[in-house]
Amino acid sequence: MEFQEKRSKLIERLSNVENEIVLDEIEKILNQEDNVEFDFDKAFAEGYTVAEFKEEIFNRIKAYPWKK
Repeated sequence: MEFQEKRSKLIERLSNVENEIVLDEIEKILNQEDNVEFDFDKAFAEGYTVAEFKEEIFNRIKAYPWKK
């Protein structure tokens, strides 16, 4: 029910907005979401291999300031 309440309150607030600048800003935010592009194949190709990941994790663990 929490989702429905939030949604209803947001719709109510938006329906009461009379400032055109505010509406323009909201529209910009909504349009940004539509223009987001993500190339999974490119990101996957740039990622770590299993061996690289393992080496990176070990290096990060060694770099921690462990108390001796």
